Amino acid sequence: MESWKKDSRFIFVKADIANKEEVSSIFQEHKFNYIAHFAAESHVDRSISGPEEFIKTNVLGTFYLLDAARLQWNGSYEGKNFFMYLRTKSLER
Repeated sequence: MESWKKDSRFIFVKADIANKEEVSSIFQEHKFNYIAHFAAESHVDRSISGPEEFIKTNVLGTFYLLDAARLQWNGSYEGKNFFMYLRTKSLER
């Protein structure tokens, strides 16, 4: 991901995806053809000890991103647009 931050073809945005207004603002400011969504609560134990945060990020936040993408892309996902959802507990060698 570090190499993406240095590539002018990519925009790295750190934001609260559970904040619908913030997500909408980002999509008004930028036009995206590709979206890589890394913002997820990945530890299952957190879904038990703090289910509200888990649901806000993983369900509601992902919905806000998908909905903003759908609106920006006028409902057309064919050909040029790509939404990638990535989540992992950890990356290991």
